[in-house]
Amino acid sequence: MPLPVFVFSFTCHQNLFLVHNELKDNSTKRTMMAVVRSVASALSVYLLISISGYHTFGPNVDEDILLQYPSTLAISICRLAISVLVLFSYPLQTAPCRQHLLHLIAYVAGPTGRGARGRGQKWAYVCVTTGILVGSLGVALAVKSLGIILADVF
Repeated sequence: MPLPVFVFSFTCHQNLFLVHNELKDNSTKRTMMAVVRSVASALSVYLLISISGYHTFGPNVDEDILLQYPSTLAISICRLAISVLVLFSYPLQTAPCRQHLLHLIAYVAGPTGRGARGRGQKWAYVCVTTGILVGSLGVALAVKSLGIILADVF
């Protein structure tokens, strides 16, 4: 089970180009510095949580560690923090997905295809965004535990 958690924790690599374009000085050195800092911060948070869980429960840690702790104010704050994390990371995952799907649709439609400009482009944007939202909501409602999904995939 450690490999799926590790892979899942570092799936934001598709945002590298967006981050690179947003840097004022987007030299290779500055981009690498941003990458190293972000990966180091993510690594430290994941290590802190995983070591804390293992220290508390030993090898009997479940997929959702917060369900094993008693319902206290500190755990409620942690659950709220995870909700805020998901709230703000979801657009970061959806934006590149939508962008690449729109490029794929434009490629398949060809240079004379509808949706290249104007109103058709707006409708394609709305439809792709709605499709991503409905699809991810469907998966979220259908899946009871991500641990089962990640264990099957990896």
